[in-house]
Amino acid sequence: MAGSSSSRPADNYRLNFGAYTQLDGRFPYSGPSSSSDEFLFRRIRASIDGYLADNYEYKMEVDFANNTASFTDVFLNFRHVRNAQLKVGNFKVPFSAEELISDPASRFIEKSIINALAPKRRVGAMLWGKPALHGGNAGVLDYSLGVFNGRQKGSFMLAGRTALDLAKEENIGLLRHFTIGANAAFDHDAGAAIAGDKLKTDLQTTYFEYATGTVSSGDRTWRGADIGFWRGPFGLMAEYDVTSQDLAKAGTSGSVQIDGWYAQASYVLTGEEATIKGVKPKADFDPANGTWGAFELAGRYAALDVDDSALSRGFAKAGSVDGAKVTTAGINWYLNKYLKLMLDYVHSEFSGPLNGGADSEDGIMSRLQLAF
Repeated sequence: MAGSSSSRPADNYRLNFGAYTQLDGRFPYSGPSSSSDEFLFRRIRASIDGYLADNYEYKMEVDFANNTASFTDVFLNFRHVRNAQLKVGNFKVPFSAEELISDPASRFIEKSIINALAPKRRVGAMLWGKPALHGGNAGVLDYSLGVFNGRQKGSFMLAGRTALDLAKEENIGLLRHFTIGANAAFDHDAGAAIAGDKLKTDLQTTYFEYATGTVSSGDRTWRGADIGFWRGPFGLMAEYDVTSQDLAKAGTSGSVQIDGWYAQASYVLTGEEATIKGVKPKADFDPANGTWGAFELAGRYAALDVDDSALSRGFAKAGSVDGAKVTTAGINWYLNKYLKLMLDYVHSEFSGPLNGGADSEDGIMSRLQLAF
């Protein structure tokens, strides 16, 4: 979150204020959503965070988009043991590198289509830390293990992630520019209704939806792995996720698997360093002095596939298709460390025609972001 600090404070108490807003434009010009142009506030978030008595870190964040107020992050983190911290409250489940990236730092206006597979924020408790390895620098290993409320009342989700940030190591050559992660989660949510769960494109076109009467009949598992490469102005990320769900509907039961992957690359044309946390311009936008901020090009390809049995067994709503492939190309303009303009072109291809008969869509997306 912009405006917050993760470094150890010099005194016993600290209070930070932060906020960000994202004003988006969506302009599909072909496909099933070709007449749904709109401007909207994608997120309007404000937060306070800081420390109490040095060892207690807190955060409270509220989102005001869609004319409602809802809490996103609300947690307390116990820092007494630096390599075994305990976080309790409502926060992101430790799964998926893409999901864990803060929204203001994203290279694209929307996360990839496989992000629909990742668990989002839930209430729970998590043990985490960044210990040193073999006497090396702290922070190379990043681990998280948590228990969270499950989808069905009375059920619980177990989730864990481990990652290596080799930039913290020395004398390993090109390897120090890599990050590697793996994660898994499990939830026994038998009886939970999943009718209405949807898969959407960047332009928010629904291409798969579970049918009325579809419920969980047992377990759901998630697995995934990711890799990143960050060197100078160049950034590269790739991720693969898969989820399996036991389902039942009208006397029919079975397990449905959904898997997907994406690969993305970005390059800062003005030479600034690219990091997973974003880009900070060397010089702010100031035409009077001949400076224009930082410019970045980004591209991503993502594919998602739903088990054929989801359609053949009647778990899916009529008109659904069992997969999509989405290509996104974008340019980002960082006017300063607070203000960013984004423009994305999106092309989606579906595994079959949707209800309107279209098997593809194209469109433009824009974003004005203010974050501090």
